[in-house]
Amino acid sequence: MSAKRTFIRRGSRFINLLAVLTVVAAFCAASAFAQTYTVIHQFTDGGDGGAPIAGLTVVTPGTKFYGSASDGGQAGGGTVFQLQLKNSSWILTPLYTFSFPNEDSIGPNSRVLVGPDGSLYGTTIGGGTSGNGVVFRLVPPGTQGEHWGKSAVHEFHGGLDGSAPDGKLTLVGTNLFGTTLRGGDQRCQIDGGVGCGTVFSVSVAGNEGGAR
Repeated sequence: MSAKRTFIRRGSRFINLLAVLTVVAAFCAASAFAQTYTVIHQFTDGGDGGAPIAGLTVVTPGTKFYGSASDGGQAGGGTVFQLQLKNSSWILTPLYTFSFPNEDSIGPNSRVLVGPDGSLYGTTIGGGTSGNGVVFRLVPPGTQGEHWGKSAVHEFHGGLDGSAPDGKLTLVGTNLFGTTLRGGDQRCQIDGGVGCGTVFSVSVAGNEGGAR
């Protein structure tokens, strides 16, 4: 076979491959445009909350989620809410409202974690005795009254234990693991000499224990 004929065959294969890729790309583009984008809730910064920066936690795939809003709520300190699909409509229900400035924790900004007993765990970036944030637990109605009840699993003090907890919590056994934006004994040059943050664990056994 001549070099010229080999070159033509290879060129033909390349053209065919390019044609296939073009068709696939066109199909993908058409599929992308065919996707449906739907707003299922618009936050008002009122009773439902505002600035839901942490995302949603799946309870029942496609029909029920938990989430947190770092602002708003009836008392201005943020909310933990439930979002559920009922009769083809999405219904958002605030489960707990954090109070500002009268409560011990404000500004929930982490994705809610569901414990084995149905309790919800999360963090607030502010509040606590020292104003450095808390790890909180919300207990479902029926175990502590008619409403979700809140307790502090740990209050941050801004020293070695950290300050401003942020990011997702992880539950391993009876210990929660997480991170803080500030605190610790190492100073960050870019943040004016404040602590660079910490990784912590805190026991939730019996709702007792401290960060370490």
